[in-house]
Amino acid sequence: MVARRGRWVLASVTGAALVIGAVIRLRARRGLSQADAPADVSFMRALHAALRRNLSRLRDAAAQLDGSAGAPPTVLAGWDAFRAQLDNHHSAEDDDLWPVLRGELSDPGDRASVDTMVEEHGRSRLRWRAWTPHYAVAVT
Repeated sequence: MVARRGRWVLASVTGAALVIGAVIRLRARRGLSQADAPADVSFMRALHAALRRNLSRLRDAAAQLDGSAGAPPTVLAGWDAFRAQLDNHHSAEDDDLWPVLRGELSDPGDRASVDTMVEEHGRSRLRWRAWTPHYAVAVT
């Protein structure tokens, strides 16, 4: 079970690295440097869409569980993998995205917008962490 989850995480990270490498090569071919090109946020949009999709799938699987029995190992493994990916994603945003983005901005209004996003992100992480144990109890 752990080996299967490890392979899934490894495949996800490898896929992300391949996409990032392709974006870098495409930007280089087009002759765009970091300074004169708009940021490509399509990877972030795709990742958020994948997280929403996977959460929806887990919600659907949990809704079909018999209340008297625990969740099957595949659902629990899916939940553990989803939770790990979401935590990694949130940590990357907190550690890498928000500070870099804020550091690149000089307009006070733009900085205020980023600060608002950071605050909302922090509140959503707290809500997520508060909710997680309740979900885990419901499916085990």
